[in-house]
Amino acid sequence: QPSNMGCGASVEPAEVDPDAERREELRRLRAEIEEMEEKVKKLKKKVKSREFEQVYLEHTIKCLGSRSSFTGRQLAKVADERQALLDHLMERDALGVEAASAGWGTDEAAMADIIMRRTDWQLQGVNAYFQKTFNKSMAARVSSENRTFLGNITGAMTPFGQLLIYRLQTTEERIASVIRKSVTGLGADDDALVEALSVCTNDELKGAAEAYARMYEEDMAERIRSETSGMFSKNYAKWMSELAEFNRSEGGDEDGAEQAAQDLYDAGAGRMMGTNAEVYIDHLAKASPAKCEAVILAYEALEDTSNTLREDVERKFRGDLETAILARLSPRLELLARNLHAATKGFGSDKKAIARIFGGLRLKDTADFRDTFERLFAEDLGENALEQLLDAETGGDLRDALRRMFASPSPTGNNRDPGENEVMAKDAADAFKEALAKSYEWEEAADKGRAIDEDKPAPDVAVNPTHWHGAPFPEVPYVTKYGYD
Repeated sequence: QPSNMGCGASVEPAEVDPDAERREELRRLRAEIEEMEEKVKKLKKKVKSREFEQVYLEHTIKCLGSRSSFTGRQLAKVADERQALLDHLMERDALGVEAASAGWGTDEAAMADIIMRRTDWQLQGVNAYFQKTFNKSMAARVSSENRTFLGNITGAMTPFGQLLIYRLQTTEERIASVIRKSVTGLGADDDALVEALSVCTNDELKGAAEAYARMYEEDMAERIRSETSGMFSKNYAKWMSELAEFNRSEGGDEDGAEQAAQDLYDAGAGRMMGTNAEVYIDHLAKASPAKCEAVILAYEALEDTSNTLREDVERKFRGDLETAILARLSPRLELLARNLHAATKGFGSDKKAIARIFGGLRLKDTADFRDTFERLFAEDLGENALEQLLDAETGGDLRDALRRMFASPSPTGNNRDPGENEVMAKDAADAFKEALAKSYEWEEAADKGRAIDEDKPAPDVAVNPTHWHGAPFPEVPYVTKYGYD
């Protein structure tokens, strides 16, 4: 029985368990061990899954190798058959051109039916057969059959004949020929010269310079500078000199478009009198199409003007420099459409310009060109503006040849230039890679690898190239701009 304790009595301390702290430490360690064991278990499971994923990937690579080998054999067979057919068709066309030229008179319809309905690369193949068989180029044959009344003395071609010659030339030869015509004679044909230097790529112009030197034994760039220089056209001369360096920007460099737009306004429409052409030369002469488009859009957003950049250029500039600036601001097909429209304005039409524009138009661009022309001029010319223009401003063989050109479908499949195949293949591969990266799930791959592993296929059994075990790739639907699924 406890005794009564008064003030000042002492209290005995509670008994302390000396092992409590140790037991708590052991409990904490066991929890950590269990947690680590769970992590290890998950890691082992993940490693095993990754091993199954590796099985899946190895099997997929094996399938791809087998499919690639199988497809390669099939493609080689098809390629041989296709080449034999192409050889036959090109030989037939070469004989057709000769037959259209033989005897008294020329069968212009038969000649145009071949030359106006073939792509550039097809015509080069036909020309090779023609050269081999008849020991002369098709251009020489066509030229001898389509000269003007005085052409037997001067060598002048009819517009129809010149159209066919442009179609038969390589891209580089055609550009060189156009530039040569534009700088020959009394004064330069600045519209044709600006057009050639504005719509062609750097590589095309460099190739044209080589062709020009070979064909005319002079330097193309120096001749351009010589023909466009003058005390009253120094800004135009500087612009053309810049273009004659053949190093215009071709990338997607859209940076600084807003500042460029403001600078152009301040140097042109923002001035009470005159312009500072140097600013336009600095910003636009070598600008890429993407940069020009960005500047045009930025100009429309300026608060200082309600006009477009094109409208302000037309208002503030005159002469050849205006032509050059507007050419730079126009996409390729739009520039050609505007030049075609200008060639048919006024009294009569410029048949040489018509032959030049359509002679250099790629067959694959005919539909887009028609759409561009309709967009720009349907309001003035009405429905089917291009057809109406050609019917009104051309006639005879020239009109019939152009009708054949626009009646031909845009080249697809085997009719495409073989040089496009590499670009198309890369685009398709990039599209597939991007789609696969978005949809690939390694866990799903592991499940498929596990299924493959459980089947335990004998290593020496060939993989059927027409069957993909367990659908090696996740479904990746994709469509490229070329329409391949």
